[in-house]
Amino acid sequence: MSKAARRRTQLARLTTLFAFALISGVVAAQDRGTWELRVCADPEAYPISSSDLTGYENRVAAILADELGAELTYEWTQVTEATVRSLLKRGACDAVMSAGEGAMDLLNTVAYQRINNVFLYLADRDISVGNLYDPALAQYRIGALPNSSVHSVLFSLGLDANFVGIQPNASKRGAGRIEPYIEALREGRVDVVIVSGGLVGPYVQGPDAEFAMSVVEPELVPPLTPTFHLATIGVRARDEGLRDALNIALARRWEEVQQVLADMGVPMLYSPPILAGEPPEGVLKVGVIAPYPTGFAARLDEVGDSAFFGARLAEDLVPRGEGRGGLILQVVHANAPSAAAAERALQRLVHWDGVAGVVLVHDDEVAGKVLEAAGAEGVPVLNAFASSDNLRSPACYPTAYHVAPSDAMYLNALSEVASDAGARHVRVVHDGGARALEQLGVVRSALSGSALMTDVEVGDTLAFTMRHLAAVLSDEPDVILLLLRPDAQLLMIQELDREGFEGAVLGFPWPEMQTREFYYRIVQDAPDTLATPRVAGWEATVAEAGADELNLRFASRSARVMDVTAWSTFASVETLVESALLAGSSGGVVLDVLKDAVLTANLHRPGLAFDATNQLQQPLYLVSLDPAARWSEAVSERTRIASLVGAIAPADGWSLPEALPCGR
Repeated sequence: MSKAARRRTQLARLTTLFAFALISGVVAAQDRGTWELRVCADPEAYPISSSDLTGYENRVAAILADELGAELTYEWTQVTEATVRSLLKRGACDAVMSAGEGAMDLLNTVAYQRINNVFLYLADRDISVGNLYDPALAQYRIGALPNSSVHSVLFSLGLDANFVGIQPNASKRGAGRIEPYIEALREGRVDVVIVSGGLVGPYVQGPDAEFAMSVVEPELVPPLTPTFHLATIGVRARDEGLRDALNIALARRWEEVQQVLADMGVPMLYSPPILAGEPPEGVLKVGVIAPYPTGFAARLDEVGDSAFFGARLAEDLVPRGEGRGGLILQVVHANAPSAAAAERALQRLVHWDGVAGVVLVHDDEVAGKVLEAAGAEGVPVLNAFASSDNLRSPACYPTAYHVAPSDAMYLNALSEVASDAGARHVRVVHDGGARALEQLGVVRSALSGSALMTDVEVGDTLAFTMRHLAAVLSDEPDVILLLLRPDAQLLMIQELDREGFEGAVLGFPWPEMQTREFYYRIVQDAPDTLATPRVAGWEATVAEAGADELNLRFASRSARVMDVTAWSTFASVETLVESALLAGSSGGVVLDVLKDAVLTANLHRPGLAFDATNQLQQPLYLVSLDPAARWSEAVSERTRIASLVGAIAPADGWSLPEALPCGR
């Protein structure tokens, strides 16, 4: 049987065995417990939201959580642009209710509210208004917010003389916000007010209500001024998996959601039910958890972009592989800027989406927590970013596989570069932290017998003193190896450039430093230290095994240069798909075949294999930076900032001990 025929057979069996093989060899998603849906909501904004859960937002959220099999929890806060930035976008919660479309750079669900503005007036007054074109309006004093769309409409209709400006109570939320309008009606300063219908329920409900209302018509006043507002559920940008889940829940429980709003006296324009549809049978889902940019600047924004487009490339290319003509692949994205958000995302991907496995792109601290939780669930997670050797322990993280290079791999490669440069004295500069001391031990072992190694601790600082520099340069080292965090490393490179250091300067290649953006910062700030190549986990000018085409496809889809995080994310998705195909054809489970799958997956890179610690052993690259390079919007020009000058094959010393203890 040909390879293509075998793949077709695998794919056919995959559809049949999906419920058993693709969910990592454990029970199906709907039987695996609940997950946490955490919502940012105002505790004192009744009838919208309240800490006693009586607001209509609370009731709608409870319906959706019930449909999704989720535990609904709250982060209580006044919901403003500032709190969305500081809480939602930093991971304290995952959604906000009643978010305007396009507001605050959020990703929105379908609109589930179309709330009218209303005329509000005393119930015992003989007032009958509803249409803005009603001539009767000319006899009334009309209260509304100054300089608002309502104010503009009244002006355009020739009712500017009737307008009375009233400011809401900015110190209160919910119904309390329109108290100044209520007082103006009671005191007879106005006859009617125009306010949002979402706030008037407590004033107009009940047989003895003091006030009455009528819906403002028409829906649109020429040219296109609406007399209603749309409300959605807002989630973080690119948190597409959660957005899609909420849309499905809204579709399935649409009538109940609309009834909640009606019961609360919220006047609504009719919205036809939305349809969820049924997904095609046999869809293979792979989750990606990453800190995608939210519009609020964060350290890993560039990394998040690389991961996103790497996954997008995989979703496009992986189903096109040989023998995969019938494969339907869905990459489910979860934007998780914090450890808590990442753990919630993992639970959702497992319990709701039923993914075959998860690709994790996050720093070491977050990765440790997610990998531990994944181990408890029995879900395979491919680590595409974190390099800490402490994570490479099957005893601690039995379902974790590491596509991203490890500290040990990078450090052994750096030591080899130093040796090849003829180093006699290597000065290692570090911050004295636990991670740096572990890295120092790896370097000491790698250089043993080939060069003198000394170290200088400069502390965790971004302000290096003359004393620091004197210690670093003392005894005339011919190679300086920097085990500092990215910004500190760049500052030290600048200082060494100013001091005229003529030896080789090597730096630990944190993944966020392996981007054209960071390379260009080095070119600009320290051009005289570029003689020694940098070590990298991927290089956009690699051409072997179809890597040139992969780099080109990535650039054409993202307008970015492919880096190690983009490749690791792409490779992780491809490996999980290949594992699912192998598991489907054998009746096994994904975790049992991952090591076999990487041997046949199309990763555009030869000589790859998982070792005993589940670390993908792979060649690393030597990259030269061009001091004459210039930044450009053109991807081809940015690519020229660096170029491939060599590769370092993995050696026996690159693997860690299989029995690495937990928490070492």
